[in-house]
Parts: sequence; structure tokens; C-alpha cells
Amino acid sequence: MKRMILITIPIPCGTDEKKGLVMELKDINPFVRFSRFLTIQEHSEFSECCPIDARLFFVESGEGKIMVNYKTFVMPAYSLLFINSGQNYRILPANSVYNAINFDFTQKFSNFEAPIPPVNIKNMGGKTPFERITFSDAPCFDKYCFLPDCYSLRQHFIKIMDTYEKKLPFYRLNTSIELSLILLKAAQKSEKRTQKKDGLNIENIIEYVQNHYCEELNNTELSKIFHFHSNYINSEFKKHTGKSLHGYMLELRILKSISLIESGFTDISEIAHSCGFGDSNYFSRYFKKKTGISPIKYAKQQH
Repeated sequence: MKRMILITIPIPCGTDEKKGLVMELKDINPFVRFSRFLTIQEHSEFSECCPIDARLFFVESGEGKIMVNYKTFVMPAYSLLFINSGQNYRILPANSVYNAINFDFTQKFSNFEAPIPPVNIKNMGGKTPFERITFSDAPCFDKYCFLPDCYSLRQHFIKIMDTYEKKLPFYRLNTSIELSLILLKAAQKSEKRTQKKDGLNIENIIEYVQNHYCEELNNTELSKIFHFHSNYINSEFKKHTGKSLHGYMLELRILKSISLIESGFTDISEIAHSCGFGDSNYFSRYFKKKTGISPIKYAKQQH
């Protein structure tokens, strides 16, 4: 059974409890206090708690469940949940791995570098959040914000964790920059979802395909990842790229093969395999169809 460990530390009061601080998103200078993977299982148990600093939960794998102010969010892979300081939440049992970040929107309390565990709501006493911040132009960050289909943000979470763990020179600045990008993109995504109720972000799907074009992807697989019907994804994909998923992936593979040949690779079988072609003969035929020349001749021209 997993229980919260409470650590007694001196916690100063933040801004005025009633007034708080109103900011514009451009004025943030976030401080990453902690970054780690958090593995949750079906038998895990957590109490309802209140964070002293802000929290971000990104579902790295599995399906997460978190309750915020008595509203439960079921979180598929690559979804994101922001919880502002002072908002009660509870992590619910599930089989999931979160990439979690504790942070402040400003550097005002950056002298508190150690991770600060959330406080059981029964033990709050006189403890108050570091910051009580709301935004005039990004209301999604006032209390909490849930965003599905955030695969494009994963690279920033990974960079933050890697930089935080290694603690190389300027790691505080690097993590602040990466977190600023996450918050900016999350705010933009939230605004788009407000304007477009169906929530499909074709940019996320295109970026996912660009990062996985070597795999055997199809619209059915994408529908499982992004939780939209395969026919709808196919229609939107064609509308935005002018190509079917299969045609788009083949084009990416050919572009990658050209890059490899120009970089000095000459083994056609190796190039074909590296670009996602299971059959080197098919690769050679398709390469010639798209470029007008065989990959062997193209390689000879380069060298």
C-alpha cells in the first residue's frame, strides 16, 4: 500500500490569500522544483491533498485517473493535467506512469529547491501555497486544466527530466525554458479546444507520424492512440496533408533514405530497413518511381 509521506518544512505565505497575483502568460519565469516518473498501480492509495506549488501530470503510459476538486479525470496516454497550487486533488488507483513536475510560475520562492510533498487536506493548518496566481490571458491555468492528445509536448517533459537529473551547468535555466514552452503550447491548445469542441488536433497526429514513420502505422492504430474514429482521422489527415497516411509515410521514408545516402550510407538493404521498408527491392522500385533514378545510381552520383 502506497501512502503519502508528510515532511515538516517551513512554508512561507505566498501572495495575499484573497487578492492573489494576476499575470499575463508572457511574464512567467517558471521554477522547476522537481521532475520524476511516478508509477501508479491498481492497489496504490493516496489521500486527498493540497499542493503548495503547481503540478503537471503527463501520462507516459497506461491510463491515469486523478480527481481535482471532486471532478475525476480519466487520462489516456499522452494527456496532460495541470493543477494549480491550492487546488485539492487525489491520485486514484490505476495502471499508469506519469511524468510529473512540481513548479512555480515565478522565481520568487526558488530558494526552496527541495521537493515539497502535497499536504494532506486534514493537516493543512496554517500552510498556504507559495503563489496564488491567475492569468488575464490564460484562464486555463487559474485552477486546473486537462488536455488530451498532447504527444507533441512529450519531448519537453523528457528534456526537463533528463536535465533535472543530470544537473549540468545552467540546468535551472534549461528546465525553465522547456517548461515555458510546455505552458505556452498548453495554453494555445486549450484555446483551440475552446474554439473547436471536437478537440482533434491534427498537428499532434502529423507530428506523431513524423516520429514513427518507420513503424507499421495505420489509421486504426492512430485511432487507438488519439481516441478518434479511424475514418475521421483519415479524412482530416488527407485534408491537411493532401495525402493518405500510407502515401505520407512513404514520402517521409524516401526523404529519409535520400538523407542517409547523401550522408555516406551505401548499403541499400540497410538504408531500406532504417527507413521502414521491409523489402529492399520494393524500396528500390519506389525510390526510382519518386526520384527517377535507382538508389544505387543516386549513391554513386553522390560519391
